[in-house]
Amino acid sequence: MQAKGEAVGPRLEWSETPERRESFPLTAAEILIGRRADVQIVLTHPLVSRQHARLVREGHARFVTACAAH
Repeated sequence: MQAKGEAVGPRLEWSETPERRESFPLTAAEILIGRRADVQIVLTHPLVSRQHARLVREGHARFVTACAAH
């Protein structure tokens, strides 16, 4: 739940199971998503690649590109 007066920004919502939900703010201009420890958003699901996707902000738009499977 959002606190009164808290700024709302874009977020990635991830739910591996109904009991395990996560929310990641999308504040950086470029965000890497994957299982590796050196990415900005780490998702440990077995179907997620080590470096799964790249999210890039250009102005007010955001673009997602798939990374090569590892």
